[in-house]
Amino acid sequence: MTKEKLKGVGGWLIFFIITLIANGLIYLYDVLTGLIVLIEAPLFSFNLFIELGIIVSFTISIIYLFKEDKRGIEILRYALWLPLANTIVLFGIFVSLDIEADYSTILSIVQALGYALIWTFYLRDSERVKNTYYKK
Repeated sequence: MTKEKLKGVGGWLIFFIITLIANGLIYLYDVLTGLIVLIEAPLFSFNLFIELGIIVSFTISIIYLFKEDKRGIEILRYALWLPLANTIVLFGIFVSLDIEADYSTILSIVQALGYALIWTFYLRDSERVKNTYYKK
């Protein structure tokens, strides 16, 4: 019996795409609600700029992933690290405004780092990703 070759958008890859969509929607909500904060704290504009970059890069990547185009993977190799950069920028803004950062800020940094590491390794090592995007 031969082993079925993993190929196409399915399995963990579809789960990953769902997490990208969910995260993109969360960032969109953050951007829309954050526009109000800009009046009182213009430092947050840099944070919103990064979040817009995350939304755009995730959206473009998702489109390419469904087209089975390797550009989606190439964009994600960098875009997955934007949430970590965003969290670190937020932490810096909190420090500069003398806002006390609690354990949830540290937890956010660890979560963003974990998300980026897990999915970066998945995109690099997955047989499905290699067969779908690189072996045509």
